[in-house]
Amino acid sequence: MDAKITKERLGLLLSYDWIKIACICIAAVAAWLLLFTSTATRPTRGQAFELYTYPGASLQIAPDLAEWQSEGALSFDVLEVTVNTLAEDDTLTSTLQAQFSAGQGDVIFLSDTGYEYSDEGYLTRSSPAQDFLMSFATNAVWLGQEDFDATEMLGASREVVFSSYFKDCEEYLNGFYGGNCAEGALDEAAVEQNFRARMEGDKRYKTERALMAALPSELARIEALRSAFLQVRAWVTNESAEDPVELREIVYPADMDGEGLDHVSEGEGYTTCFAFDLSNLKHIGEFALNTANSPASGEGLCMAVLNTGSVGFDDSRFEPFTLLVWLAENYA
Repeated sequence: MDAKITKERLGLLLSYDWIKIACICIAAVAAWLLLFTSTATRPTRGQAFELYTYPGASLQIAPDLAEWQSEGALSFDVLEVTVNTLAEDDTLTSTLQAQFSAGQGDVIFLSDTGYEYSDEGYLTRSSPAQDFLMSFATNAVWLGQEDFDATEMLGASREVVFSSYFKDCEEYLNGFYGGNCAEGALDEAAVEQNFRARMEGDKRYKTERALMAALPSELARIEALRSAFLQVRAWVTNESAEDPVELREIVYPADMDGEGLDHVSEGEGYTTCFAFDLSNLKHIGEFALNTANSPASGEGLCMAVLNTGSVGFDDSRFEPFTLLVWLAENYA
């Protein structure tokens, strides 16, 4: 049998079977893509870190995950960092509601300036930070040292208590330091046990060798978080107002004297602890700006921590502490 491939035979093959050949090529590419997407590591909500900027605040840099991790801003367990810049339009509230419901967002940068008052002293224009809290206070974590009963503030029909972010972080860290993260020694066995449980099913750590190779990074993550947590707590609890990071007391406007919401005076309402104040960082404008100021500056720029992106992921929800220390080290 003459099976020699000639130019004529190849031409006949292509002329009659080109559709079959094209389909085979397409199927092969589709199979490769399916294999790639099914085996690739996709970040969980806890492994994706998302920064939001609310109208009135503007991020000035593009986050570089590798750089931020090498400098300690985020841990090795963050696989993706993104920025979501919110537009001031009629869809703002509905957009945030949808995204928060989908579990998006880890921190949000806010402006707490731009208040305006009538000649009688009544609030006529609130700050962007107030606007955000009045709509989304339940999506931000409470930064006071103790839990906060927000039932009355929110006008809720049933009890609403905000858990202290600092207490939650301390409790998490205590599990690795013999019950005392401030003075205890790191319990490496406890870290390893938690790490194994957390990484079960993670495609990066299919083998014991891969898991053990990553364990030093996990130990370093816990140590870095402990250091950052204790540093930020010291900043916000001492009597000095000159620390790199402070708490921003934002008034949640409310009718406290019965005159109605259109007669809310300056400072009338509930004083809240929902945001970190970045105003003391002299060069923070290189990172983010409060555009509600004229000209734009870092004065009144705040960062609130969201409870949406990392909800249910205790090992990931405290990344903002290391981010704050990194901001202080780079923009003070």
